[in-house]
Amino acid sequence: PIDDTLLDEIRGQFDGYDWGQLTDNFLRVNIFNPDLTWDDWTIGLANLTQITALANDLGFKGIVFDTEQYGAVDIFDYPAQNNKDSRSFDAYSELAFQRGIDAMQAIHEGYPDITLIYTFGITQRITWVNSPPLEQHRYGLLVPFIEGMISVTNPSVTLIDGYESSYLYRTEQEFSTAYKWIRGGVSTQLADGERYRNTMQAGFGLWIDPYCGEGGLPESGCGFTADEFEQALTLALAHSDNYVWLYNEYIDWFEDVGIPSNWHEVMSQFKR
Repeated sequence: PIDDTLLDEIRGQFDGYDWGQLTDNFLRVNIFNPDLTWDDWTIGLANLTQITALANDLGFKGIVFDTEQYGAVDIFDYPAQNNKDSRSFDAYSELAFQRGIDAMQAIHEGYPDITLIYTFGITQRITWVNSPPLEQHRYGLLVPFIEGMISVTNPSVTLIDGYESSYLYRTEQEFSTAYKWIRGGVSTQLADGERYRNTMQAGFGLWIDPYCGEGGLPESGCGFTADEFEQALTLALAHSDNYVWLYNEYIDWFEDVGIPSNWHEVMSQFKR
């Protein structure tokens, strides 16, 4: 269960905060517990309602639902499930679908008109060449989970595939192809493709400083140059339905330490 003290600390940090030009702000929520199974989500669902209610109270646009499986987390990986020998993939899929319904209903309770960005959406299972079948895919159970969420999503809720797989995209073809997959292509493989197409929007993620090493900056011979990133960001914004989100590991925009001025010039062009 979530520690109420932690929620109070977050509330204390952001209650009445003047965001200035940062108009659409999101709380990030991870699926992170390596002991989480599909059988009992009672605590997690209560946590989800509390978190989304907090986001609503504090004026956040919504949450970033980080569905990446970090470390020992393997909730979406059927071959890693404890009961796979006695429970079929189809049985797990039905349970994942129900948990998706449960999760969305918990979110509705906390924030009825929320905007939710998935880091990995249903498209995660088709971003690889010759992607394996769902029962062998590390994110195979993410598909029925999100399908369950979609099946009960209120019209006032906005769902966005944030498409983390675009982290290193640089070309028009890459963004254009991904957009088509998100908005329609993947729907042909779903039980209710029409509802998916009518519900899921497209976004993109970009990783500013990939492979830079601790203390590295994009200008030090790794990742994007400022000009390359300007082009990637231009293309991402042109092809998304609304949102593009940025990830960085080593540079720190908030502390503004050692960031070359030309990067600030690039970013200042994209206020929206």
